[in-house]
Amino acid sequence: MNVEIEWQEPLALRSLSEKDVKRVRARLKNGPGIYVFARRWGADFEALYVGQASKLLGRVTTQFNNRKLIEHVMTARI
Repeated sequence: MNVEIEWQEPLALRSLSEKDVKRVRARLKNGPGIYVFARRWGADFEALYVGQASKLLGRVTTQFNNRKLIEHVMTARI
């Protein structure tokens, strides 16, 4: 089995504007992967949701339409 790991720099989402979503989608591959929705405040990092997908691009795009998840991410304690 050959496993390759590629860690990308976090992408800041200030809002869920079409521009932000397009910027995120442009950086994702459509292969398998793990994604994290998290909050950062100063040096602190808190994972709010971790997921895995066989087609990362499609799954993350779907998650942007998951109202309950996105509300949780946007209103999480800072």
